[in-house]
Amino acid sequence: MLPITSVTVTTDQVGDRVLLEGTVEWAPSGILTLPISILPLSISLGVPGTFRIWRDAIGVGGTNIFETTDTSSLLSLSLSALILPLTATLTFNPTTTHFHFVDQTVPPGPHTYFLTVDVPAGLTTGITTSAFVFTAEEINPNPPV
Repeated sequence: MLPITSVTVTTDQVGDRVLLEGTVEWAPSGILTLPISILPLSISLGVPGTFRIWRDAIGVGGTNIFETTDTSSLLSLSLSALILPLTATLTFNPTTTHFHFVDQTVPPGPHTYFLTVDVPAGLTTGITTSAFVFTAEEINPNPPV
């Protein structure tokens, strides 16, 4: 789990909500190289990134209130030869992921929201973020009708 950024907001009454919005431009880090010694072979042509918002702490002690997964797209695929064994080298395009979420169960007080990203276990590449925006805004309760 890679922390990207955090934002703090204070809610002052029961019934307040917090609007969270984010945009992250990201790509798998480096180049993914796969040795290939048998065919047929299936290669994923994208790398998924799972973005999570945590309230008050990351992991234990915090609350995971939102998550979404997006997948990078393949930029290029290079093969070292046309006979086995060969090496496939994959590079990926930057991907822009946008999301918004309303935390409707936030208790009154100051709260820090953390934005993180994960890639699947076993993947040798990580995630690089080139730009991001993460905002939080208090929403007061609706007046009685």
